[in-house]
Amino acid sequence: MRFKPLATATAVFTYLTILVGGYTRGAGAGMGCGDAWPLCMHPETGELHWFPDFTNAFMLIEWSHRFVALIAGVMILWMAVEAWRTHRHDKRLVGAATTAAALLPIQAILGAVTVWEHLDPFWSATHMGVASALFGAVIAALVFGFYPPGSGRAASRGDDARGDGEVGEVVRDYAKMTKPRIVGLLVAMGFTGMVMAGGWPSLPVAVWTLLGGALGAASGGVINQVLERDLDAEMERTEDRPLASGRVSPADALTFAGILGATSFTMLALMVNVLAAVLTLLAVLFYVFVYTMWLKPSTPQGVVIGGAAGAVPALVGWAAVTGGIGTPALLLGLLVFLWTPPHFWALAIARQEEYGRVGFPMMPNTRGVAYTKRRMVAYAILTVFCASLFYALDYLGIVFLVASSVLGAAFLFMTLYVVVDHSPRRARRLFFFSVAYLFLLFVAIVADRLLPLA
Repeated sequence: MRFKPLATATAVFTYLTILVGGYTRGAGAGMGCGDAWPLCMHPETGELHWFPDFTNAFMLIEWSHRFVALIAGVMILWMAVEAWRTHRHDKRLVGAATTAAALLPIQAILGAVTVWEHLDPFWSATHMGVASALFGAVIAALVFGFYPPGSGRAASRGDDARGDGEVGEVVRDYAKMTKPRIVGLLVAMGFTGMVMAGGWPSLPVAVWTLLGGALGAASGGVINQVLERDLDAEMERTEDRPLASGRVSPADALTFAGILGATSFTMLALMVNVLAAVLTLLAVLFYVFVYTMWLKPSTPQGVVIGGAAGAVPALVGWAAVTGGIGTPALLLGLLVFLWTPPHFWALAIARQEEYGRVGFPMMPNTRGVAYTKRRMVAYAILTVFCASLFYALDYLGIVFLVASSVLGAAFLFMTLYVVVDHSPRRARRLFFFSVAYLFLLFVAIVADRLLPLA
């Protein structure tokens, strides 16, 4: 069998295993066959059988998960054998396929231990984590199968093959498309929302919420780059992006984004709750269709309105723990919404010529730098005021008050400095400092909720 169809089928069955496993957990059928893994124990007679009682729904559901996992396991081993047999020269592909095969017995053992320990949270979370790593290795093998050595950056330069230092460039290109720094900040916000909702979250809920949220955000980031690839190619800051440089095709990128988005929604819906999944999906759709396709190319207020998408992870984190949306989560989302304009306009000032050249109607280009700076100060003041409400409304305590006061003073100082210092370098510093400000604010919220002093 050719490797590409085999790897594709393996990825489908591996994903289907995770899907059925999520349904099994959500349906409360995780112990449907009792603790006699790999056999099924009849709940009434105690008899052990290889096959379930097909009239018992819970037994049938758990056994179906085991059956699909068995098929996926056989295909993973088959894929590894084919990788060594037909692609021995491609160390990337062989490495990914071998990693998947090596993780397979570990995953099977963890599945058994999880059942034997009656779905203990630690073993359940470990089982979930290894499943994600295993699926990632399968996807990596699939991607390498479609991108043999010499098809990436080296090929675009006209070289015959990659050098030893270019082995991981396909992985780096796909990772770069996900905008990992932005995703990391959004994940930190989601975790902050979870901690605000109920203190330290349970490990399974935290793992699946943060992983699902990260995949959803990454999906939106990839689609954003597909839509803006021609404009990115004309800007120095973005010209080396995989799509802008032509190293990854739009069709492949959209396929990748679709896999990320589908995995995100399924994971959140089955492993967390439907509200968290729907909120994440709405954020991605808003970011792609409302912000990227409509607001950003048509109005200087696009950054302001588009900030709503960046505020959603706070709601997702809260919803993952509580199943609803609370006022503190809305306030955290409002904080991020108000923070977005001074953060992004600082970059727009630093890169004013580039944005003007490609035709994006950024505020400095349409209303002038002086006008933009006044608005930045106003939004910075509103951001700091919004942060103060967490203490004023008794959502957070003295730890957050002290930290947010120091951070807020620094944020205002850096913003005001941009007003008097007209150099793009100073605006660029504010852009990076604003990221640190928001992240440290999240740290302060988590510390306030978890430290005994709070």
